Amino acid sequence: MAITQRHRVTFTVTSKMDSETQGELEDGILKLAKAIAKGETTFNGYKIGHKQRHMVYLLLTGGMEAVADFIIKNALRESIRNFKDAYSDSEALKVSPAMVSKVAG
Repeated sequence: MAITQRHRVTFTVTSKMDSETQGELEDGILKLAKAIAKGETTFNGYKIGHKQRHMVYLLLTGGMEAVADFIIKNALRESIRNFKDAYSDSEALKVSPAMVSKVAG
């Protein structure tokens, strides 16, 4: 007889980006924007895809705060996906897509 249980896990993550990292991110995203404007298809050896173009869009519409938010949300989702892969009996564990939202405050 199998046992099936569903659990909802809720927690808050606080992230802080130091000034040096923020400066490197700003420099990198500006260089990426210039590469896209020039029509280049690769940046730093990687193909420029939808996520990279979306980060430039976010920079233009919401500033660096929006870009940082996008990067953090994607990193959290990827971590949750990796958790399932690292679980020893991944056949027995199903994880729904992570919903990551910014908390006001």
